[in-house]
Amino acid sequence: MLIVAAAAFFAYKTRQQRQQQANPAVIERPVYAETKVDLKGDSGRVINSVVLVATASQTECDAAAAKMVQTVIDASARKGVTGTVKSIECKTELDSRMARLFANQPTFVTYMVLGRGKPEERETRMLYWGVTVEESDLLCEMVPQIQKGWVGKVSCVRAQR
Repeated sequence: MLIVAAAAFFAYKTRQQRQQQANPAVIERPVYAETKVDLKGDSGRVINSVVLVATASQTECDAAAAKMVQTVIDASARKGVTGTVKSIECKTELDSRMARLFANQPTFVTYMVLGRGKPEERETRMLYWGVTVEESDLLCEMVPQIQKGWVGKVSCVRAQR
C-alpha cells in the first residue's frame, strides 16, 4: 500500500513539474508567435490582421502560430470573410514598433491586449490595419465579450489621435 501511495505521489509531482515547465509563472525569454492574415469581405476590401503571442519556447511558438492562423481563418469564415495567410513567424525579438505593443503603449493603431491571468494563458496582442477609426473603436467594444472567455485582463489601447 505504501508503495502505491509513493508511486502515486511521484506521478503527481512529475506531472506538476511538467506543467510548471510548460506553463512557467514568468516567461523570461519569450518566443513571439506572429501571424499575419489578410481578410477579404464581399466588398473586395482587405483588412490586415496581426496576432502576436508571447510563448514560453520555440516548440510552443510553432504550435501557437498554427493554432492562431486556424482560429482567425475559422472565425472569419463564419462571418463570410476569406482569410489568406500572409506569414507565420516565431522570433525571439520584436522590432521596436511591435515591442511597444507589449508595453501597452499607444501607437499608430488601436489594438487589443489579452493579459496573462493564469499559467496556461499567454500575453497576446491583436491588431488590424486597413480599418477606419470607427471600425477600430468597434474592436474596443468587443473587450467585454472576449473577457468572458479569458481570465487575464482584456483591454484595448487606442491609437494616438
